[in-house]
Amino acid sequence: MPGASPWGEVAQPRVFIEHSGYDLLNIGDMAMLKATVTRLQDRWPRARLQIVTTSRERLAALCPGTDPIILMPERGPVGWLPDRVRGGIGLRYKRAISARPWAAWRLSPGAGQLLDVLRDCDLAVCSGGGFVNDSFLLHASGVLAALRSIQRRGVLTAMLGQGYGPLANPPLAELAGAVIPQLTLISLRGPQGQQAVSGLRGRRGEPVVTGDDALELAGAGRLAAGPALGVNLRAAAYTGLESGLAGQIGSVVAAVAAESGMPMRGLPISWHRDGEDWRALAGAFGADSVVARTGRMVRDITSLATAVAGCRIVVTSSYHAAVFALARGIPAVGISSTPYYDGKFGGLRELYGPRAVSVLAVSRAGWPDRMRSLVRAAVELGDGARAAVAERSAELAGLSRGAYEALFELVESGSGQSARR
Repeated sequence: MPGASPWGEVAQPRVFIEHSGYDLLNIGDMAMLKATVTRLQDRWPRARLQIVTTSRERLAALCPGTDPIILMPERGPVGWLPDRVRGGIGLRYKRAISARPWAAWRLSPGAGQLLDVLRDCDLAVCSGGGFVNDSFLLHASGVLAALRSIQRRGVLTAMLGQGYGPLANPPLAELAGAVIPQLTLISLRGPQGQQAVSGLRGRRGEPVVTGDDALELAGAGRLAAGPALGVNLRAAAYTGLESGLAGQIGSVVAAVAAESGMPMRGLPISWHRDGEDWRALAGAFGADSVVARTGRMVRDITSLATAVAGCRIVVTSSYHAAVFALARGIPAVGISSTPYYDGKFGGLRELYGPRAVSVLAVSRAGWPDRMRSLVRAAVELGDGARAAVAERSAELAGLSRGAYEALFELVESGSGQSARR
């Protein structure tokens, strides 16, 4: 029991929570963070949870009872900048502060809050994410530098529900090689990177694969049987989809939906840059289309879960639209044009099987015909197979909870570094 452990003797344990989306404008990132915070609060209701963010209002709405760490001021000379820009500046400060806390970076806005938690937290936990790779060098290096700083104090650190790789950048690989072996616990959301992480961990053992931490909030295990074709598009550098290609994809998806007599609905995940997913959908299908109109209403975890539950199939270039679909037994067609997304969707296919998850490489010739074939096959997937997908999601959600339970036991038993009295 928590009350009988050294951890239970701390008046108000301080937990520093790292995560994958400081601006809280990506519903997948939000769901992973929410899962972590809820589990920590349920286990340790007296703990003080401190979280980096660019918006104290959005953090308070998503995770009540937590304390924001604001790296860049929300008002004043830089307050007028978009969250994404302030967040990018803040990431650079954060990486520098974490690596060199004695340097002049401590005079930057928000440095005091960050330095305080790096020096005095009793535990550091990184919630789920897919940023330890070459596509998100700045964010990954900032998170790992912060964890490394905390590890040097002998304090327990953990990373849960992580994606790992592709990672070829030498400085980031070196930093990961220093941090990962020292983690008290690491779990992966998919098989991608499992061999690499196992190699770094050495005798500490192979990381458990738990599926995505968002599965529970997505309704894992509750079979849905809606009639619609749900679609997500994201035109960004790391997805490899430019607007012209997104438009071609939209035309093919719309034609297949019409042939099958399926209504369509939009499933935006990211609202960065004034709604990057919604703008991609509006550009591909039309701003007045049913895809754009329904997508405009998907703004948070609950509305996304509700929208997905009305689908029979989801076609997506976003990983978390697929995760929310699979949670409810709905097959997904993942659109990929980069090694990063090959790995993300390929990992889901390994977890669920090729009937539940298919990966469409739109960089290859003949992809429109391949898409039509994959969508038709997914539409025809039977009730028994869909129920098995939902059951698999429930199983993975249980593994995710089990990883947190393992962390709780390690912390409460005093294994490793005991909590500060």
